[in-house]
Amino acid sequence: LYREYVENSNYIAKEYGYSDAYECCSKTIYQRTLTKDQRESFRNYVKKYIVPLYIESCNDLIDALDKLTVSERKALQQLLERDYDEVSSKRIPKGYMKNYFNSLSDSTAKYMKDMFANKNCVMIDSEKAYYGAYNTEVGVPFCFFGPGMQSAFTVIHELGHYYAAAAGDFYSGSMDLCETQSQGNEMLFTAYLESALSDNLAEAIGGYKLAEMLELIIDGTVMDEFEEKIYKGKLPADADGDYFDRIMAETVESYGDKTTAEWFLESMLWRWRNDGITNPVYFLSYAVSAEAAINLYCKALEDY
Repeated sequence: LYREYVENSNYIAKEYGYSDAYECCSKTIYQRTLTKDQRESFRNYVKKYIVPLYIESCNDLIDALDKLTVSERKALQQLLERDYDEVSSKRIPKGYMKNYFNSLSDSTAKYMKDMFANKNCVMIDSEKAYYGAYNTEVGVPFCFFGPGMQSAFTVIHELGHYYAAAAGDFYSGSMDLCETQSQGNEMLFTAYLESALSDNLAEAIGGYKLAEMLELIIDGTVMDEFEEKIYKGKLPADADGDYFDRIMAETVESYGDKTTAEWFLESMLWRWRNDGITNPVYFLSYAVSAEAAINLYCKALEDY
């Protein structure tokens, strides 16, 4: 099925004057301007710096989690998993979301609060509802949050998209910039939380989000390199799941030693099967924007 999808996508792209679907998606849907040399440079940057930093950050996170008391562990779990308005730990300040908005500039805070005040969002808990969260336009920016997708960081992520749409033209420029708004909002929120929580809890939430963003960079870069190979290469007529698994395994292995490859291979085999069709050629946006979001986070820690 994936082979047929790739071949049909390439056929349609050529009908519109593009060499393949990778080029077509990059230039039309995502409006990217990155050249092949720039993409290759970014991949080498990820291999040389991001992968080792990710491994180091995971080790630091393990140390940070070991320091947590039972109540701090519960607070961290609530913050990461529970619906944002059901966080009840005494270790997390009441009104923490509103307090974050108030820590921003007046104009930025206004847009963040408007989503709730103007009811420009819907949160549905029915098991039959769509499982996901996204931002769209219905005359005005609007956010949807499905069951299990209403945690603090999910809401903050979509609020970044909402802010971009409400404050400016959400659809102008590269899609990579759109993810910078959402992931950047996550990391600003992380920096705020670190100033509002106990030292151990602050270290744990900061370590968790940093490791998560670094993993996103690697994940998105690997997926992008895999898709470029698939769309631009010559596929065998009998290319099946095993064939694509081998291409992904070869790609993952080029990003680190055997141990690192084992960490990522299972999730990347899942990635091409699930996102290769539903979100083709998109994951580079997550990678480059996460790198920018981490830089924003580092600046915020120095001068929030």
